[in-house]
Amino acid sequence: MKDILFLITIDCDLRVSSVVTRNESLCALLDVFDRHGIGGHVTWFLNENDFAITRSHPEFLKEAIRRGDTIGVHDHIDFLRGTWEYGPIYDFCSRSHKSIRAWLEENGYSLPLTCHRFGCCFQHPEAYRALVDLGYTVSSDVGPGTCHDNHTGELSFDNTDIPVGILPYRHGPDTINDYRENNGPLLQIPTLKATLTADFWPRFSRDTADTWISGSRQLGLSTTELCFIFHPYEVVAPGKLEVDPESINRLEEIITLMRDEYGAGFVSMEECASRFAGDTQNG
Repeated sequence: MKDILFLITIDCDLRVSSVVTRNESLCALLDVFDRHGIGGHVTWFLNENDFAITRSHPEFLKEAIRRGDTIGVHDHIDFLRGTWEYGPIYDFCSRSHKSIRAWLEENGYSLPLTCHRFGCCFQHPEAYRALVDLGYTVSSDVGPGTCHDNHTGELSFDNTDIPVGILPYRHGPDTINDYRENNGPLLQIPTLKATLTADFWPRFSRDTADTWISGSRQLGLSTTELCFIFHPYEVVAPGKLEVDPESINRLEEIITLMRDEYGAGFVSMEECASRFAGDTQNG
């Protein structure tokens, strides 16, 4: 394997009752990334519709932007409960896009807002049509080799026919599983099936990395890209309104493992997209 890229992506679902604890979890993560020197190479997907992050956590957001981290959007349209039509999806996603864009402009930032991930990695043609019309160019929902249900018990995605270890590829609203074509308006950055401390998928481990890297080798790829998703609530102690030191330690162990034992380079979603924007691969 010539090159290993590791993406740390945080889906900002702040599912604890205290706004204070929510902010502490975000700041604790910023501190971890600062200690390990990877600020500017992290991606934050803001769940603005559910948690009003621009209003409730503006100082966190300013610090992430100051460091050069990627700011994306995280829309949980699963709560539309089966209304998978263009109009309702577009309306929902446009609210978060408009809110974050307005905050950026009000605070003097000219950042692109091009990266998106649906809650539970939900996949539907009308959802991707809405993303394209809103100006998003990068998506990160595909979980190769797996399928997953959403919060309302419906199927979020079925990517069991997509091979583990695949690199980013382009697709259109109707062609998310057509990784061989590598053609369309959206660059898809596939994700690992792993969590930090949550129990809906296996926790990230050395086996997670080895399986993905092995898949890349079997595909004959000289580069492997591992995209790790977790949530700020995963570093909050269960049943308590405080950051859990053990969960923070787990995250630091993952960073150390990927840097020291695998020699991975840490990249943000925008950095990854820039690298693969014009590539053809996975064929």
